[in-house]
Amino acid sequence: MKRYILLYNGQGEKPDADVQQIRSASGITVLDETSRMLFVEGSDPDLKGVVEKLDLWSLEPERTYRASPPRARLKKTA
Repeated sequence: MKRYILLYNGQGEKPDADVQQIRSASGITVLDETSRMLFVEGSDPDLKGVVEKLDLWSLEPERTYRASPPRARLKKTA
């Protein structure tokens, strides 16, 4: 299963009815929730089907980035 960010693009807080619909959808697990976003896990067809029914929501895949190695620092000499 893939992980996605569901972002509410409307004014104010995300609607509770929309969140309940997302939570109750089969094949979707809500992993985390913030004021305007849901971090979810599920299959592409399940998530796209739910988001298409909801207004003002967008679906973006989770992205990960590698941290670059720290740069060597010069030591100050007295």
